[in-house]
Amino acid sequence: MAQSYRFTEESFPEAVVLTRRALTIDPHYAPAAALIGFCRGQQRSHRWGALSADDVAEACRLARQALEAERDDAETIWQAAWTLFRLAGEAAMAAAALDRALALNPNAAHAWLIRGHIHALRNQPEAAIEAIERARRLSPFDPYTFFYAANLFLRS
Repeated sequence: MAQSYRFTEESFPEAVVLTRRALTIDPHYAPAAALIGFCRGQQRSHRWGALSADDVAEACRLARQALEAERDDAETIWQAAWTLFRLAGEAAMAAAALDRALALNPNAAHAWLIRGHIHALRNQPEAAIEAIERARRLSPFDPYTFFYAANLFLRS
């Protein structure tokens, strides 16, 4: 997790290496499986290194595995949802997973943020603004605060 929070071009591949190591200990550990997808999605979004087809396939496979295994952790669910939306274009699956995450924890700021991000990318500005503003209110000092503003500009 620490590497992913550094949010640099170098930290995401390192987070993937460390997370894969965790999965060798417990191949069914859903938070680790979902984190790989989050890291790969960030690499793709920021154009930080080329992702191979195998990297994308692994991230999507692990995101699906995380959604199947994890029924009650909103953090894991939103990460898997974002991965499937960002890397596989699975908008309906991502929306359903985010609904589940927010039903489990209506105060999950990152789930609201990702919901807003998806709405923005799908040209649904009102829904995007509503979700992102809710995320901002829930977590005003979040290390990912820059995402709140950046997502509002996606609709422009």
